[in-house]
Amino acid sequence: EGLPGERAYVCDNSELQAGEPGITFRFTKALHDKDVISPVAPWGSVVVGVDHGDGWLEAGGRFLPTEYHGMRVLRPADELPPPPGAGPARAGDIRDV
Repeated sequence: EGLPGERAYVCDNSELQAGEPGITFRFTKALHDKDVISPVAPWGSVVVGVDHGDGWLEAGGRFLPTEYHGMRVLRPADELPPPPGAGPARAGDIRDV
């Protein structure tokens, strides 16, 4: 059972077109406070967290920006159409990143 307000989000690189492999988690709601030891949330992966409504998603006690340089990098999973040929979602997909 999740936290109140918890929702699934997809790491979306379609606008930003970043060369990095994904979004780096932050220890706080500050872009410079990166958790460089832990893996990133890879583009296309799903993270589950609580949107604080201030541009930050809290997931697993750390934070991800919902936008970067004015471009969305996290989108609610239920607002995206499934990719062509996509099968049903698997339980446990990067839920605890």
